[in-house]
Amino acid sequence: MRGQSSTELIIILAVFFLLLLSVLAVVSQRDDLFFALQPRLSARTVADQFATELNSVFLGGEGTTATVVLPAVLDDGSPYFLSVEPPARLVEIRWEHRGGVEHYGAPLIIARVDGTLTNLSGAVEITHTGSGVLLSEREP
Repeated sequence: MRGQSSTELIIILAVFFLLLLSVLAVVSQRDDLFFALQPRLSARTVADQFATELNSVFLGGEGTTATVVLPAVLDDGSPYFLSVEPPARLVEIRWEHRGGVEHYGAPLIIARVDGTLTNLSGAVEITHTGSGVLLSEREP
């Protein structure tokens, strides 16, 4: 009877440890997936926030001004390149990730954007001029 109890205990512990290992493997995969997506989510946030401000200034009418302070790098430390593409009506962001270059485009409702349109960084002032929107880099 005593040997049977020991055998049952060992089997129960083995099953418990197998279940624990499988749960840890799933959690580890989820963490890897999160860290792989983090730069993309960060880049999308930067581009979407900038496009939202640009669209808001346009909708605000002539004389509306806003200043957007862009982060120096993405949340994971990756450098990025932000530009406005008026013909495509996009705010485009490009960043390096795992040896390649990825990109994302946030939509704009305006096609008439003038001023500094490429390699935007730091504080950017957005002004509705009546004929369109003007972008200029400012000191933060």
